[in-house]
Amino acid sequence: MKNLKIRSFKKLAFWHGISIISQKQGIYLSKLIQATNPKKVLEIGTGIGYSLGFINISAPKNSRIVSLEYAYQLNTFVRRLFPNWIKNGRISLVRADAFEYLIKTPEKFDFVFFDSAPSDFAKFLVLLENDHLTKDAVLVARLKKGTGYLMSNYLQIVQDSKKYQTEYKDFGKEIFIVSKIK
Repeated sequence: MKNLKIRSFKKLAFWHGISIISQKQGIYLSKLIQATNPKKVLEIGTGIGYSLGFINISAPKNSRIVSLEYAYQLNTFVRRLFPNWIKNGRISLVRADAFEYLIKTPEKFDFVFFDSAPSDFAKFLVLLENDHLTKDAVLVARLKKGTGYLMSNYLQIVQDSKKYQTEYKDFGKEIFIVSKIK
C-alpha cells in the first residue's frame, strides 16, 4: 500500500471499470477492524485489492484474511500486485464464486466486508448465518446511494432481525451498513 498512491489505485480502478472505496472509507474500515480485533476476516469482492490493503494493514498480525474474487483477471492482477501478501499465508486470495465458497467452507468469520454486487448481499448473509459467523461478528456492507432497492432484502434482514445492532456511516455517494451481532 505504501508504494502505491491512491491516485494509482484510482487509475487502475477506472481502467478496469471498478469502483473502489475512498480513502475516508478505508480509514473507517481500518478503525472498525482494529476495534473488532478479528481472528478471521472475509472480504467478498476483492476487485483490484484496494480495500484488501486497508484490511491487511489494520487486522491483527495473527489474523487470517480470506478475500474472494471470481473474476480471473482481477484475481491474477491482485496476486501480481501483492505477491508478498499471499506468500506469507496470512491472506488467502480465493478465485471462487462466493455462494459456492460459503456453501463448502467450514470456516467461521469475525468480520465480513461485502464489496461485491449488492443484489447478492442478502443471499450471502443467509449462507453466513448458517454457521459461518462467530458470536461477536461484525458485518460491513458497502452500498452506493440510489441502489437501495437492490439492498432492500439485506437491509430488511439486518434491521428486522433481533440478532443485529445496525448503524449507518454516510460517505456522500455511498454508505456503509455496519451490523454487529448482539
